[in-house]
Amino acid sequence: MGMVLDLPHPLAGADIPTYTVFGNHERARVRPNGDADYELARKVRSALENAGIPVLENEAVRFKPLGITDLVRGIPLYLVATGAEWLGRYRPMLALGPVSDEAPRLALMHNAITSAEFPTGTATYPVGK
Repeated sequence: MGMVLDLPHPLAGADIPTYTVFGNHERARVRPNGDADYELARKVRSALENAGIPVLENEAVRFKPLGITDLVRGIPLYLVATGAEWLGRYRPMLALGPVSDEAPRLALMHNAITSAEFPTGTATYPVGK
C-alpha cells in the first residue's frame, strides 16, 4: 500500500497539469465477503490530493496556460471529467455546465464507451481508461 500512495509524487513534481478520475475499482475494493471497503479509496484519493493531483468528478477545469496564451483564438481549453457510470455517478451535463459551446475541451472518463452519451459536438474525441 505504501508504494501505491507514493506513486503520485513524481507526477506532482513534474510541473505539468495532472488530473485523475475514479472508476468503480478506485471508489471501493470488494472484500472476500462481498462488502465494499471504502477506506482504501479514501487513502488513495487523499494521497493524490496531497500530492496536488485533483480527483475530478462531473466537473470541468480550465487549463492554465503554460507560458503561452490560451491555445485557440484566445478561448481557454477545458478538461471535462465525469464520474463512474457503473456507480451511478456519471453526469456529463453537470460536467459540461461551465464550458461555453465554442470552447475546446478534452473529456476524461473512466469508461470511454460512455462518451456516446455526451450531447453531439461536446466531446468528439474523448479520453478514457
